[in-house]
Amino acid sequence: MTREHARLLDYARSLEKRYAETLASTSWRALEPARWLSRRIKRRNSPKVFTPRLGVATAASPASGKADGQEESQGGAMALRLDDKLWGGFSAAALPELQALASDGDRPKSQRMEAFFALARWSHSHGDMEAALAAVQSMRKVDKRKSGVMRAILLEADCLMRLGRAEEARALLEEAQTRRPQNGDLHLALANCLLGPDGVAPPGADAVRLDRINRIYAGAGLAPLTLHDPARPLGIDNLATLPVAPETAPETASEGDAAALPKISVIMPVYAAAETLRFALRGLLAQSWGNLEIVIADDFSPDDTVAVAEAIAAEDARVKVVRQTENGGSYAARNAALRVVTGDFVTTHDADDWSHPQKLALQARFMAENPDVQGCFSDWVRVAPNMRAGWLFRPWGGYSSKNMSSIFLRRAAMEALGGWDPVRVGGDTDLLRRAEAIFGKEAIQRALPGTPLAFALHAERSLTRASATHVRTMLHGVRRE
Repeated sequence: MTREHARLLDYARSLEKRYAETLASTSWRALEPARWLSRRIKRRNSPKVFTPRLGVATAASPASGKADGQEESQGGAMALRLDDKLWGGFSAAALPELQALASDGDRPKSQRMEAFFALARWSHSHGDMEAALAAVQSMRKVDKRKSGVMRAILLEADCLMRLGRAEEARALLEEAQTRRPQNGDLHLALANCLLGPDGVAPPGADAVRLDRINRIYAGAGLAPLTLHDPARPLGIDNLATLPVAPETAPETASEGDAAALPKISVIMPVYAAAETLRFALRGLLAQSWGNLEIVIADDFSPDDTVAVAEAIAAEDARVKVVRQTENGGSYAARNAALRVVTGDFVTTHDADDWSHPQKLALQARFMAENPDVQGCFSDWVRVAPNMRAGWLFRPWGGYSSKNMSSIFLRRAAMEALGGWDPVRVGGDTDLLRRAEAIFGKEAIQRALPGTPLAFALHAERSLTRASATHVRTMLHGVRRE
């Protein structure tokens, strides 16, 4: 941690302490009736607009056109503001306010539901599964017409599983699946249910887990997952697929002519990645898109990362290795690789991710079908080494989400952007914001949303989990925009 960062951290802590002292002061408490009256007056004079936040489709009323159960209120806006405070460094003040809001039966149901959900994921992220379970179950009871909120079901099931109540979790998920049979997050959650409390799958369970996960790919018409080594258990380092036919350009090329396809350059920054690099490259080298180069940019690793990379490069000409002479961070390493790539498209890949063999082809096809688009992302799921799906540091919506490391840009667009800002954290978001500023927000889109085309290893030692640069700091700290 730099001296400047330490100074800012001390200042932030002092602000939070002063804020908490203000809330506890006699004068602040004495003025609460006046603040309450002011809020009531503002609420009465404000336009009453319902803001749906819960992602639940309800039947529309033919007479009014409104969805059943909609409340003419400001939705969960108050709870969402408190949630921002909760994660933004003011938890001592926000927690009691959220608890009061959630338990106040006179408040709009939407506000109470959001407050319960905020409390549930706060408890979950701090390891208190009993409290998280109680809060999310209370959320679903506030308005039984909205008890099918998917994010709440997934969070409740996860809490039950972690408390050793897998059968209850399975029943909850299977009931939800009767309403949404194609939902990929439910398939992933049901696969999680088959793991024991110790994270180990009982005999025969891995085949059932794979079947659950493969229902996602069957629905998308993609190749199913298999085990790379059938003698080993299911894990992110033991994934493969059935053979996939190579992509061709049928109008101009004969079958198997990979050179007729545009070239895709994959930049992979690596640091101390000797343990994960092999499975990451195995997924890339199995891609159905044959015209491919992979440039590994080593950021002055202290372990055998370079030796592993060079051994693989010696066996496959599509792999190149560039080495930094000092540790400059992931984005500086990407820029070093960018200087040597030769592809028509440029994308990135983390050294602890495994990609489905059709991932690059699907993104390239999306770009071909959308010539005005300058770039696209695909989706991923964060998993533990045993393929248990989860969230990065707090429950979000579902498990599948946009993979920021999958940005796939036309070469001209990348050149116009000038590569990455060589910061230590947040470079992906910075690149996206610059791309949107130059090309417009619609120029960077999402290919095949809802279908995870990669799995990311959820590991405590990764950069996004390191204490000084933890992804939490996007809410309160060095990653915050």
